[in-house]
Amino acid sequence: MSAMPMVNVNNADVELEAEKQEQLRIQVRRKVRRFEINDAEADQVVDEILDAWAGFLLDPVKAGGSKKEAVLHGIVSNCCKMALRRQARNRARDRQYAEAYSNEKSGPSVDWDVCHRLDVQDALSKLTLRDRLICEALANGVPLNAIEVRLGLSRHRLQALIESIRERFTALGLDGWLTE
Repeated sequence: MSAMPMVNVNNADVELEAEKQEQLRIQVRRKVRRFEINDAEADQVVDEILDAWAGFLLDPVKAGGSKKEAVLHGIVSNCCKMALRRQARNRARDRQYAEAYSNEKSGPSVDWDVCHRLDVQDALSKLTLRDRLICEALANGVPLNAIEVRLGLSRHRLQALIESIRERFTALGLDGWLTE
């Protein structure tokens, strides 16, 4: 059995790398502040950006020859826009929730089923007509064969569409009700 080669790690190199990471975190945090993302979500967005940035550094082919600064700007922009859309969805859901309970005298009691239904309705409204028809058929227990015939799809295409719908719902955090 051959011995593992020794890796010489210098503490100064580790400290320098940690300092670079902290400087990058501060730089990204400043960029996130420009998008006026609330403080409660800003740290999460910074972590998402740094994860995407690490993925780029591990696979530079993803950038297609772009400069690192341009890629970082794109990652920050995309992650911040997603966070702003998430905040807008939450505000809209809160408004719908408040409207649903505005007639109660003692104030709203939290009905998470209503919140969940509002989230699902919002997600469904963003699907294409075909995807909504697939969701409706599946919710009503229609067999896959019948859906294939009704929509003129192959089994493989239908399964790919169902998987795509699952991924969209999972990305929105609405995967708790999905079953195989």
